[in-house]
Amino acid sequence: MEADELVATGQAALAAGRWADAQLAFEAALEAAPGNGVALDGLGEVLWWLGDPSRSRQCRESAYAVFRSTGDREHALNAALGIAVTYEANFGNSAAAGGWVSRAERLLSGADDPYAGWTSAIRAYVTGDAEQAAASYREALSTARRIGDIDLELCSLSGLGEKLVLLGEVERGLALLDEAMAGALGGECTRLDVVAYISCDMLVACDVAADIDRARQWCQVADRFIARYGCPFLSTRCRVVYASVLVSAGQWDEGEQELLRAIAMSQGAGPALATEAVARLAELRVRQGRTEAAARLLGGRENDLRSCLAVAALRLARGDGPGATTAVRRWLAETATQQLSSASALALSVRTHLASNDIDAAEAAAATLTELAEHRRLPYVEALSRPPTPPPHCSAHSAGRRRRVSAVQAS
Repeated sequence: MEADELVATGQAALAAGRWADAQLAFEAALEAAPGNGVALDGLGEVLWWLGDPSRSRQCRESAYAVFRSTGDREHALNAALGIAVTYEANFGNSAAAGGWVSRAERLLSGADDPYAGWTSAIRAYVTGDAEQAAASYREALSTARRIGDIDLELCSLSGLGEKLVLLGEVERGLALLDEAMAGALGGECTRLDVVAYISCDMLVACDVAADIDRARQWCQVADRFIARYGCPFLSTRCRVVYASVLVSAGQWDEGEQELLRAIAMSQGAGPALATEAVARLAELRVRQGRTEAAARLLGGRENDLRSCLAVAALRLARGDGPGATTAVRRWLAETATQQLSSASALALSVRTHLASNDIDAAEAAAATLTELAEHRRLPYVEALSRPPTPPPHCSAHSAGRRRRVSAVQAS
């Protein structure tokens, strides 16, 4: 086959989600015509789906250079946006991501450019300021509805929903995410990567909102997509959250495999993403009773804020109540305790205080957790705040106090 035929074959396989066929076709095209920009870009997209973000980025950067040198503006713009997403989602490099969005913006032909809406959406995705991001997503949503781009509309809805959750408008944000997920998994979108973007927005928002049940329900709906195309949770962070959903559902083996994949994907990523993946695997190791393995994972990371809860769980499992309290207290000191994402930390704080026999401090933590549960009727948070039956050896007075402050948390 000629290079052009191989590229066409690769593009057809890519659109159909036949990743292995697409990879073979694009690689063959590059053997026939080294430096073919479309083949490089297609191979980069395939490798992203196959969980190899480093090679994906390299291919797409090479493709971008080819497109720029040949004056292929549209392909260059699309490659730049794909590179920006990879830098943000897989490597936690917001500076590089923002730079690539800026390159894409330079290539726009004007406000009516077909890529203008997508550029606004990706700018929102890589922006750290939630309010600015929400404004950019609203702009992208308006553009999508004006030009009838359903893929852009669904991505903008999910992105806006996630940012609203971050801004405290939890119910409104999650409703937008539910709508976007329904449209994406219901077959409205024409691009498979749209499912990946929206699914990751949903998982991250549910993680922030401590709405594990909603995340679990949508993951069940996504099962058919996963069976056909593979896991859509392709950013490092959303893969970590997906693993946590599996663990919370009792699927520890599947959750462990996803965490190991996330750690492999985080190679070359910023320390935040890598540490979060390792910390959650360490928490799972504690649940499995593999405390030595957990300690090895956390070695050298004990002082990182993102590892504090895993360190606390490990110390608690080893009988070091005061040490565990110190670790979880540090995490809570850096986080607003009224955020739903603090629910698990507060429940762990109750346990560490009880292990240290500091009933007063445990009562205070339990009161804050109960307030959270009453404010947002989420099954997960309510379960954390529900007291279990005290052990039979407790005195009536001690059992009464412990019953009021103990929180349910699987270990």
